[in-house]
Amino acid sequence: MQELLSLFSENRGMSETTEQHQSTSGKPEEKPTKSRWKVLTNKYVISILVFVIWMGIFDPNNMIMQIKKRNELNMMLEKRKYYKEEIANNKQLIFNLENNINTVERYAREEFLMKREHEDIFLIIEDDTD
Repeated sequence: MQELLSLFSENRGMSETTEQHQSTSGKPEEKPTKSRWKVLTNKYVISILVFVIWMGIFDPNNMIMQIKKRNELNMMLEKRKYYKEEIANNKQLIFNLENNINTVERYAREEFLMKREHEDIFLIIEDDTD
């Protein structure tokens, strides 16, 4: 355990450009590490970066357009749900109007302000100018 702690404390003091490895003889030898520049200039890394930038920004179906289209789709799905509910309500109203005379009279009075003979209609309009 002491050997591991001493190796760890020795390795903490080393610079970032070199690493010390124990050889079989027990003497530390210095070995250069890969620099970040070498990794970034790798042809595969460059190809992946160009692909990601192209698909993210320049392509007609880029990520920004995908997000906008997904938001538009969600809005359309909400509208679709609303209109399906309205269609169901209107179908119920049509069924009631076709089968119930009292519903026809109530609907005519409310929507078209129709009245019976010798009857007055008073409209009460509430002001929402609070």
